[in-house]
Amino acid sequence: MKHMNYRIGNIELRSTGKHLIRDDDKITTCEIILWFDGVKRESCCTIAHWKRDTEGFDLKFVGSRPLGDDVRVSDFWCLVKAGQEFLDKYEDEVDDG
Repeated sequence: MKHMNYRIGNIELRSTGKHLIRDDDKITTCEIILWFDGVKRESCCTIAHWKRDTEGFDLKFVGSRPLGDDVRVSDFWCLVKAGQEFLDKYEDEVDDG
């Protein structure tokens, strides 16, 4: 899977490794992160991510983070759709071998 990222406002869709660490050897999934201003610099946290099973990729929320006041629903769903399309395309490529 190739590296990918797409940001709308304070949330970002990005490809990542299976442990949600961008430095993993192999990019295997995607996550949506929330950016916020920290004390010294901009910081982020994962608000949703995809897990792969026999049916394909499923979106998982991290608690209620995607439902917080800091997340615009329209922006979030735009990234959800883009992420699912990206992962479905990857799944099709892997299946086609």
